[in-house]
Amino acid sequence: MTAVLSHWFRDVIVHIPDLPLTPFGDFKVGMGLWNYKMITVLLESIIFFGGVYIYAESTKAINAQGTWGLWTMTGFFLLANAYNLFGPPPEDNIMMLFVSFVVLQVIVLGLAWWVDGNRVGGD
Repeated sequence: MTAVLSHWFRDVIVHIPDLPLTPFGDFKVGMGLWNYKMITVLLESIIFFGGVYIYAESTKAINAQGTWGLWTMTGFFLLANAYNLFGPPPEDNIMMLFVSFVVLQVIVLGLAWWVDGNRVGGD
């Protein structure tokens, strides 16, 4: 429940007023940050690069795969985000969206497993 609630507070910043304030009412909230593309990109970039920095500083590569894997994964995330921002809109096909989502999740989880398996917590 805590993860869902904390995610709601992050979503309220970026969503248009489409998030219900309570499960029992029709009143919906949202600040609409997504309506301002440049501010959204700036904020997401700060959060993303901050997370990469924290992870890179708090872990240590145990081999070359740990070093290059982190930067490969970071590059993949940057390319995927650029495609989302500037690529064509997704097809209006639920099955295609579902398959794309599953494939992307397999890639992301595989990269994360590979990178983290070649790094250890720093001292």
